[in-house]
Amino acid sequence: MPCRAFLTLTDDDFTRLARLPGGELVDEDHYMCDLYADHPGPHIVLADHCALDEEPPFTSVWLSWDPTGCQLVTGISCADCALPASHPDGSGCSAPRYPHCGVTTTITAEEAERLNNLPNAAHEMGTEQQCQIEAGHSGAHFTLLQSQEQEGMPEADWWLVWPGTEEPYEITVLEPCPYVGEEEDLCLHPLGHEGSHDAGPFYHAGILAVR
Repeated sequence: MPCRAFLTLTDDDFTRLARLPGGELVDEDHYMCDLYADHPGPHIVLADHCALDEEPPFTSVWLSWDPTGCQLVTGISCADCALPASHPDGSGCSAPRYPHCGVTTTITAEEAERLNNLPNAAHEMGTEQQCQIEAGHSGAHFTLLQSQEQEGMPEADWWLVWPGTEEPYEITVLEPCPYVGEEEDLCLHPLGHEGSHDAGPFYHAGILAVR
């Protein structure tokens, strides 16, 4: 059963999102969530309709929202559908998925603003964050906060790392995992991550310890 949640953007929303990479949104009355009912996490809808002309996986832009606000998210699609590669299980897609950890934490509004204002920042993010590593992992939690293009240098990925729900967090640049899937999907986790690679279909990682 479809989620049926929808988002209506104001003129200010369109102006703000248009300044972001990939921010050319179709001016619709509202955007309907592409996930199934009772899905975990934020609502998601494909923002770049031209991507539907391509066979997945493809790189595209999605509009994501929850009660705290909305943002544009760039990334690689699932190998079998037009949802992001890390979409929840089900949602009309038969590709095998794995459950993400989902433990949440909150960063300060000042930290979120600093990351959003980095030169060539890839997207706009909020303060509420969720661990993206496979459920059941040991050690610290990880979530990608921001990616930053740097002229003449590799892209910098800013990660949030925290040991537990009530303990201090760290925001740091981490090297990406080098794994490439069968469909040329890049893993969306940091180097040395625990558990499965987040790259299209399920694939169990050979590295099982966070370094």
